[in-house]
Amino acid sequence: MKNQITMYQSNYAWIMDFLLLLALYGTELSPNSTSHYLDYNQDGSIDIHDLMDHLTNKPEITDP
Repeated sequence: MKNQITMYQSNYAWIMDFLLLLALYGTELSPNSTSHYLDYNQDGSIDIHDLMDHLTNKPEITDP
């Protein structure tokens, strides 16, 4: 169960975190990693479940 959901206010922040998630995909996070906020299921590694959770948190694009 997820204990935190990151709410994105900007598409730019979401895209940057998505790129970081892709770079970290398949790796185990060290205990002092600053990327633990991308480990949505808190299992210590970045996997397909984290990727899918991130994709569901994509902010909606609105017309200005």
